[in-house]
Amino acid sequence: EDWLKSLSYRQRHFIRKEVYPKRDCWTVRIVDADHPMDAATHAHVFKLYENVKNKSLRLNSFAIPSNLLEVMSQTPGWELLLLYPRDPETGIENPMPAAMGACLKGESHYLPLIAGLDYDYVRTHGAYRQLLYRVVRRALDLGLTRVHMGMDAELEKRRMGAKPQTVGMYF
Repeated sequence: EDWLKSLSYRQRHFIRKEVYPKRDCWTVRIVDADHPMDAATHAHVFKLYENVKNKSLRLNSFAIPSNLLEVMSQTPGWELLLLYPRDPETGIENPMPAAMGACLKGESHYLPLIAGLDYDYVRTHGAYRQLLYRVVRRALDLGLTRVHMGMDAELEKRRMGAKPQTVGMYF
C-alpha cells in the first residue's frame, strides 16, 4: 500500500485497472541456491530469454551461455522469479513458466538483469507487466529500498513508478 500511495494518480489507476486484475492468473516461484529447478525448466527458461533477445530491436543483445541462468540461480545473492500462468477459468497451472526475471539482491537494492517471456502470454495474461509488478513486490517483500529496472520499455517501467535516468557511455 505504501508503494501504491507513492505513485501518481495515473500510475495507481493503471495498476489497479491493468495489473491487479491479472494477479490471480499467475503462480510465482523463486528459484535460488536453496530452491533449485530441474533441467527441463532450465532449458525452457533459457528459451524464454532467447525470445526476448531475438525480439529486441532497440537494444543490442548478446547471446549468453546456455548455462548462465542455471549458474546464476545457484549463486548466493541471485534468484530467478518464475511466473507460471494459470487458466483463468479452470485455475489449472501451466507446467512451465511464461515469464522469468534473473535478479540480484543487494544490500538495499534489487536488480532485475535478464528477462524472458513467452509472448503468447503477454496479451492474454499481461506477462511483462506482471513480471515488472512481481519484481517490485519481491523487492518490497525483501525490505529493499531501490529497484534498478534497466533500459528499454520505459513506458511500462514508468507505470510501475520507475524514474528514468540518463546514462552515458564512452569508448
